[in-house]
Amino acid sequence: MVWRGTAFGVVQAVNTWAHHVQPVKGVPRAERNQEGAISGRFDNLDAVVVSTLEKVLAPDPPTPR
Repeated sequence: MVWRGTAFGVVQAVNTWAHHVQPVKGVPRAERNQEGAISGRFDNLDAVVVSTLEKVLAPDPPTPR
């Protein structure tokens, strides 16, 4: 896999889970996915994943002496 071990791979994994694996109640999956794309919910999820990755991967601040 080209994206294995990359931040993009993490975003893709979460996005794929949200589209194809996350449990759906009350509406067909396709309808839920359409609503998520139109409303920006999936864009927001991607932004949260990227923000979390930036925090996790940020270098540690220098230790005061």
